[in-house]
Amino acid sequence: MLRHALPLLVGLCPTVGLADDVGSLSINLPLGEDAGVVVQRYRCGDDAPFAVRYVNAEPNQIAILPVDDQPRIFVSVIAASGARYVAGPYEWWTKGQTATLRNELQEGGGAECGAVTPSEFRTGD
Repeated sequence: MLRHALPLLVGLCPTVGLADDVGSLSINLPLGEDAGVVVQRYRCGDDAPFAVRYVNAEPNQIAILPVDDQPRIFVSVIAASGARYVAGPYEWWTKGQTATLRNELQEGGGAECGAVTPSEFRTGD
């Protein structure tokens, strides 16, 4: 099995800053032959499209997406169907071409999102 030590956030977000006076943090994730990074673009309602980066390196699966204009790292958890990721109070749940972003500390159904094409992402239409 071919194994690489690749900084987890290379090309995604090279370092996750803890604080300017503390320094930065990067995480190495051993990657096997079947590991990969997939970028999918979504739009929630009338908001601007955004990219989600999925890192799949068994046994780890993560999703990196912007919440409140900050990149957040979501980890995969058990889902009855689709793929479900969590980061603190946030839940990102995808199934097919649809997704839901929800803050579990707030009431309401969360933001309903759909996958967009690369041309929609570039133009913002």
